[in-house]
Amino acid sequence: MIVLSLNYNPPFTDITNIHKEELEFDDGTSLNDVLIFLSEKYGEKLKDLIWDVKTDDGFHDRLTMIINGLASREKKVLERELKSGDRIWLAHSFFGG
Repeated sequence: MIVLSLNYNPPFTDITNIHKEELEFDDGTSLNDVLIFLSEKYGEKLKDLIWDVKTDDGFHDRLTMIINGLASREKKVLERELKSGDRIWLAHSFFGG
């Protein structure tokens, strides 16, 4: 078993109603597995914040994923096998003026 730290920033916090949680997963769990789990746990609204089939990489255009302090939007990051203690942040980039 591995324990992951999931951190949520707006608008994810509007859906999860929390900023952080620690969850247990089986060894060999990938980031894709975690995103599917979260989509099932929190429903379509969260799923819509992550995925968008109209973009080149399949991710929502404002999605920011940070794993252990490193941001990534590459498809190959989905296959990454996670380790106990990994920290994952989900947020959306906002622009304004």
